Amino acid sequence: TVILYGRQVLQLDKVSLAIRERTGQVVHRAELIRAILDKYAGALNPEAKDFDKMVRELFPILGE
Repeated sequence: TVILYGRQVLQLDKVSLAIRERTGQVVHRAELIRAILDKYAGALNPEAKDFDKMVRELFPILGE
């Protein structure tokens, strides 16, 4: 289970609604989250040379 911020839920709902309007297909929040993770999680490769930079961009507090 993951708790999302309201702004994140709103964005997922906007995307879901746009998909439904354009394709007629219903896509649920959980499906969107899984699809986004499948597409972009590979970019967080701990072996990549820019991994530390990416982590600091995602979590600015870690760069302090």
